[in-house]
Amino acid sequence: RELADLELCYAPPFNGARDPVNMAGMVAGNIMDSLLDTITPLEFIESVRSGEFERSSSTLLDVRFPANFAKEGPISMVPEDRRVHIALEGLREALSPGGELSDRLRKGCVVVSCNSG
Repeated sequence: RELADLELCYAPPFNGARDPVNMAGMVAGNIMDSLLDTITPLEFIESVRSGEFERSSSTLLDVRFPANFAKEGPISMVPEDRRVHIALEGLREALSPGGELSDRLRKGCVVVSCNSG
């Protein structure tokens, strides 16, 4: 839990204001406080193959950059009505009240996928 509160120097040439160490600490804290569940890629694939993903009203949120999405295409193993692509830079607007995702993502589990996994 100390990672989230660790004081690290802010030096733009070397690191951003939100240090990855602090961010990792915040994510770990959310998991420990049961505010966030995680799923491995293999667990995700199994849930799609078994039909559990579709039965659970889940949505796959693909936040890859547009260039990566155009090159690699959608994650086709997930039915089209269960997946949505919003580039990371447009996520805040899409999640805001009245945004493209505000109502859709409140209905079930959301699995977020990026270029790194």
